[in-house]
Amino acid sequence: MTNQHPNNQRNNQRDKQYQLGIPIAAFGWNRARAKLILWMFGLMLPLFLLASLFLVGIPALCIGLAWMYVAICRLRAGKVLFFYDYGIIDERKNIPQVIRYEEIQSLRMSIIQTRIILFWSITNHIYTVELKNGQKLKFTEHLQNIEHIGMLLQQQITDCKLPEAIANFNQGIPIEFGNIKLNQEGVSINQKTLPWSELERITFSRSRYGSQFTIQRRDTSKNNQLQDWSWFNPQTTPNLHLLFTMIQNIQPHVATPSI
Repeated sequence: MTNQHPNNQRNNQRDKQYQLGIPIAAFGWNRARAKLILWMFGLMLPLFLLASLFLVGIPALCIGLAWMYVAICRLRAGKVLFFYDYGIIDERKNIPQVIRYEEIQSLRMSIIQTRIILFWSITNHIYTVELKNGQKLKFTEHLQNIEHIGMLLQQQITDCKLPEAIANFNQGIPIEFGNIKLNQEGVSINQKTLPWSELERITFSRSRYGSQFTIQRRDTSKNNQLQDWSWFNPQTTPNLHLLFTMIQNIQPHVATPSI
């Protein structure tokens, strides 16, 4: 009989306890980000110690030491986020949280570019999951492979919600994505509707002022020229992947951006 590695034993116990199906992927903390935090606050520690000689400097010292402790814990930790067929196990805190995909109300994504110096900027991905009970969970660059995490979140949530959304649409029930509605007539935004027959494509653009999706229509009265019909903000629109999947199910010819 061979002895199992402790990590394998924990994984087997986790799989049996929560019964979320087949494991898909597991992620740990972003070690590069943890090292950066440790390095930054380590450099500033002498200043914090000097400032602590005065009462106003004590909070800064406490904050610096707290972040250094967090960074060290993250560098020593193993995997903390586990994806399965039917849900997620989040072990970033002391008490693991089990999230089944059916318990998720919405997923919002935010991509923020922060310019540090003239030619160097940092891109931060933030994925916010809101559960049906109102609880919100954020997944950020502090986790490794955050873009892969975002892709899995979008795909798994879409797979869970898509059958019900299609069934409701076929029954004439509008499907809402924030201020966007999909109904039998077409796509509605802010009380105006674009018929399905005129919807041509959705494009994505990003600038230093932010990002947006633009809905374009084909104008048959002007030699089928493409025209911008409306736009929407990706940060305030929930379940973007489900939205685009629904549109392509209804109108397969419509080009949608990959997210």
